[in-house]
Amino acid sequence: TVDDIHPSRTPRRTRLPRSVVDAAAWCGPDLRSQAIIASAVQQRLVTPEQLTTVIIRLTTLRKHALIVETVTDVAGGSLSEYELLFARLCRSYRLPTPTRQTRRRDASGRWRYLDIEFDDFRLVVEIDGQQHMEALAWWEDMMRNNELVVDEGKVLLRFAGFALRHQPDKIAAVLRRFFDTRTSQGRGAV
Repeated sequence: TVDDIHPSRTPRRTRLPRSVVDAAAWCGPDLRSQAIIASAVQQRLVTPEQLTTVIIRLTTLRKHALIVETVTDVAGGSLSEYELLFARLCRSYRLPTPTRQTRRRDASGRWRYLDIEFDDFRLVVEIDGQQHMEALAWWEDMMRNNELVVDEGKVLLRFAGFALRHQPDKIAAVLRRFFDTRTSQGRGAV
């Protein structure tokens, strides 16, 4: 539609929100489509609201349901492929809905973001991609984890991104045991 065409650029082209939606729709694997949407929002090129405006008009869009679900997850805080997979895992295994990308200050006063948090259970889940395997990143992660446990009394679980992609049933089983144990102790409700 006219709303999707950039008013002053030549050659004529679509505005960025429409281009992101089109790229996600035309992309092959579903996970890649989701990554396109998440990375565009993470880089602040578009907002979930702008994407929603586009997808409301394009009801016959290829992968419409997936794109709507992904924009909803991104609006809820999922800004990486792993966070999107984790949101899908929670829905598939009927686990509680987490808060994503919780902002907090670390002991040195720097702003940090927690990947996933289950507030009612005082549980933080971190998903580690390849970048977390470097020695310095690994050490910084350990120190941040220790602060969460010592300073805030949180429980921390870490999972490898690989396991999230290829062994979601194992991750879901660990989380289910944690929630069941906490619920039976009266320390949270599923």
